[in-house]
Amino acid sequence: MATPLEQLIQLHRVDSQLRGLKARLAGSERHLAAQEQQIAALERQRGELQTQQKQLQARNAALEVENASVGEREAKLRLELGKAETSKLHSAILNELNVVKAERSDIEGRILVGLEQVEKLDAEIARVAAAIAQREPIRELASRELDERRAEIADRLAQLERERAAAAAVIPETTMKLLDRIAEMHDGEALAPVEEMDRRNREYACGACNMHLPIEAFSRLSGPGGAIVQCGSCLRILYLSESPTAAVPPKAAGARK
Repeated sequence: MATPLEQLIQLHRVDSQLRGLKARLAGSERHLAAQEQQIAALERQRGELQTQQKQLQARNAALEVENASVGEREAKLRLELGKAETSKLHSAILNELNVVKAERSDIEGRILVGLEQVEKLDAEIARVAAAIAQREPIRELASRELDERRAEIADRLAQLERERAAAAAVIPETTMKLLDRIAEMHDGEALAPVEEMDRRNREYACGACNMHLPIEAFSRLSGPGGAIVQCGSCLRILYLSESPTAAVPPKAAGARK
């Protein structure tokens, strides 16, 4: 029957493989999410520019109406100016006409500025639309790659999930809680190998944090029963990598913090 430590090592082996597969999938998901975020930002920018453009166009339309009204007033004053019977009336109409002309000139200047602003917004909207068009194929490729990766690892992922459930089922609840706490502290790497620093002087260290281990810890690990021993520094559960039953994936065995 496997010792508690051997059970943990088996679970850790499966967990390491699961994390590796999920990390590959997560990388593709992050890549797709990044593309979607960039396109969403560009879409928001285009929407804001289009809103500004509509507001400018509405303002320009209002100015056009106002300009037409002032033009009619100017035309009426010109007719009245030609019919003025006294110099005083002529002078008064002329003064009013000059005011109306100045007002119309100001409106036309504002219309011109508005048209220039609309043209600039047209160019900016076209630039953003081109950026979206360039980004769309990248997003589509990222989406296809994610779908392909999901299909590629789906069977293996399901198999490992079953293996993990089976491996976890034989581990006591208290031990699983300990394992989960340590895994949460170290991105899933709850176990660490013992490294031999100096065999002659019997010096050993935690393979994850390199902290020196007391000889008592090594003695407990190398003794019968497969005792669960934690590193006094990083709190990872230690195992002897040279033990035939302590085989773990290279990634887990070479972890460093």
